[in-house]
Amino acid sequence: MVSDVGRAGEMVQTSLKKRILLLVLAVSAFGFGDTVLERKVLSDSASVNCSHITWIKMFLTQQSNRPFILVLTYTPGPYLLYSTDGAIGVKEEYGVYVGGYVRNDQLILAFWNLGENIVFYDVQKGFSPTLSVKMQRQAFQGVIADPQEDDKFYIPYWDNTIPWWGHIIPAPDGSVCYAKPFLAEIKNDKILRDYEVEYEGKRAENYRIADVTGSAKMIHFLGFRDGTRRNDRAEAVMLYYAGYSTGKKKVVQSYNIFEKEEIGLNHFGSLSMACKKDDVFIVFRWVVESQESIISDNIRKSISDIYYFQYCNKTAGKTVQIAKGFQSSVKLDSTGKVYVFWLDYGGNLVCKTKQGTTWSKDKIILTGIDMLLYGIAAEFDSEDNLHLVYPSKGSLIYEKRKLSGN
Repeated sequence: MVSDVGRAGEMVQTSLKKRILLLVLAVSAFGFGDTVLERKVLSDSASVNCSHITWIKMFLTQQSNRPFILVLTYTPGPYLLYSTDGAIGVKEEYGVYVGGYVRNDQLILAFWNLGENIVFYDVQKGFSPTLSVKMQRQAFQGVIADPQEDDKFYIPYWDNTIPWWGHIIPAPDGSVCYAKPFLAEIKNDKILRDYEVEYEGKRAENYRIADVTGSAKMIHFLGFRDGTRRNDRAEAVMLYYAGYSTGKKKVVQSYNIFEKEEIGLNHFGSLSMACKKDDVFIVFRWVVESQESIISDNIRKSISDIYYFQYCNKTAGKTVQIAKGFQSSVKLDSTGKVYVFWLDYGGNLVCKTKQGTTWSKDKIILTGIDMLLYGIAAEFDSEDNLHLVYPSKGSLIYEKRKLSGN
């Protein structure tokens, strides 16, 4: 027989095991095992209204892993640029930002001064101009630097005979013009040649580029094609991926990722794309708005579904819904592990990872984030530390952390 003392001991051990298990689960689910390496307030509510942010981009230098954060707001004024050392002035006269990249640990930003030139500036050298390319076309935001040649670049643009906003318009003879993307190959300060991005469209239609990224031999385009008409009323729009080979000078992989009829208040939300060589990983949102969500300006009142798609080993995967939330993005660490980040309906930054065919459970990384449509950026550095920018209590926060398990 087991004595009462023995039973009490067993109960204590069982209770202790349960508490340890709950603690482990809490660490796994809420990121308590992460290590915060650095945290700074980039701007407070008095200097920047985070609710006015319409676009945010983070760059990390390759050797020192120094972060730079470029921010655009809808209020009049120039772009805002921050590092952990403070704000960096960006002159309004530079024009429209069209791309940026890091080379030799230097951040280079390119601006198009509205119909004249695209000028490349070295940020660490006080925005010293390093290159000027005469380009009167409507450049798209996405300068791709050739990793094998220091003075070679690719810049997507709209043909200057076609309206840059990408909508169908009648030509003087009554025919219809459609927006088509082109790609300029640039060496030093000269445009060597232009290529039309042939995307295997089955009829005359728009292809409006929304995002672009590049690897050593492939430029990945993500954008919207006008789909087929239904009942002669609703125009279906499809999210479309095209992979352009810089060696073969043509699209070599493509896929219709997602198609919906833009009826009423429904629309696509944020898009995000990451690549490793020829493989590409895409996360996007499909949003069903309501009158209440628009009138109240409360994003929690809308239905925002997050989807994932990948094109790997020359094969398109399935488009799958993985979560509900906002500000979704996809990133890769040095091992090629896929990370998807999003803001959930409770104001938490959530992460889900994918290795091979296996998805992890959702993990809350941060809490107390302001419920906005823009303002979050994430990047992994060369040591697989996660760099984050996010709005909290009206301030724009930068944070560097080591994720548990990395």
